[in-house]
Amino acid sequence: MSNPLAAARLLLLIVPAAATLVLADMEASDRFIFGTLAAIAMSRMSVLLPRWAALLIAMEMIWLSWMAYHYDGLMSLLLLSPLIAAFSRQDKHEPLAGLILLNAIGFLIGLQGSEPLVAGSAAIAWAAVCAVLAAQRRAVRRHDRVHEMHVSLSRSMAELEQARERLRHYAAQVEHYAQTEERSRIAREIHDDLGHRLIRLKLMMEAGLRLLEHDQERARDLLEQVRLQLEESMDNMRRTVRKLSPVERSDGRRYALDRLIGDTASTLGVQVELDIQGLARPLYPSSEFVLYRNAQEAITNALRHGGATTVHITLWFEQRLVRMTVKNNGALPPVQLVEGLGLQGMRERAVMLGGKLSIRHDEGYAVITELPLAAGETR
Repeated sequence: MSNPLAAARLLLLIVPAAATLVLADMEASDRFIFGTLAAIAMSRMSVLLPRWAALLIAMEMIWLSWMAYHYDGLMSLLLLSPLIAAFSRQDKHEPLAGLILLNAIGFLIGLQGSEPLVAGSAAIAWAAVCAVLAAQRRAVRRHDRVHEMHVSLSRSMAELEQARERLRHYAAQVEHYAQTEERSRIAREIHDDLGHRLIRLKLMMEAGLRLLEHDQERARDLLEQVRLQLEESMDNMRRTVRKLSPVERSDGRRYALDRLIGDTASTLGVQVELDIQGLARPLYPSSEFVLYRNAQEAITNALRHGGATTVHITLWFEQRLVRMTVKNNGALPPVQLVEGLGLQGMRERAVMLGGKLSIRHDEGYAVITELPLAAGETR
């Protein structure tokens, strides 16, 4: 309850009682003063005990109705005081309607015996007060709703600002992650494709130099192949740096293992054998790409680090798994092998498709790639 309404409530208890006391018989003054003080005490108790406010206001109305019935004159105006409290403190419509009805009955009881003009004027005044209090109640509720909306809007704006900051932070993280992934992709592309080509060209040039003394025509053809492959490597390097897609082969079998074996055998003079076991079936392009790149890297490592002259590739098709083993007759690496960028790239490619990469040292050095077969690849 606001301060003006609290003051009006108290005055409506004191002023009519004081005016009636002046006009009333002095013999009844003690009982009258006691009743008025009891009504003031009830009004204070409804403030101090908000949980019991409705019951205390109802008791106050009944008490003031009794006083208005026994004392003529202005005592009916005392009932406007708990009416103010009812409109100010009741949030639910049901208790408010009951208190208004109780107040109206008490007001009518207090007007019994009054002249019709006085009673009619008092009833109109009571109705006017109810209308004013109802309007004030609606205004307070609108103000409270606007305040709640303002608080909710402020809270939402704060949450929106926090969400925007989080989104900005996440966007920066995603951008950093994308840049890192793109750098890793380019590094793997350079290592897998260009690195393999350069090693192959190095071996071809060494073979050409050895042939210069004995077979110049063959050496010339070999060096011409080196020149052509260098041009192709330069074009591929430009595409990689510019982040363009690699040029597609017209035959659609760019990542076929037999193509890799044929190119390696013809250009490097290394014997590469392919053994297919199990029920062979077409693979998805992603699986073909991983097997091709891992076989290419394994052959490159065998020539560069092991000096191998023979590479044997076994492709085993199981019911739900395809296993590729690339084994060579080169020198074995140390037991505590430190994985370089090539082996890391091979492992990442296999894991990306749900597979795994393992290395075996018994009876030669072997790199094993296992990939699960998708539903469209199984039989």
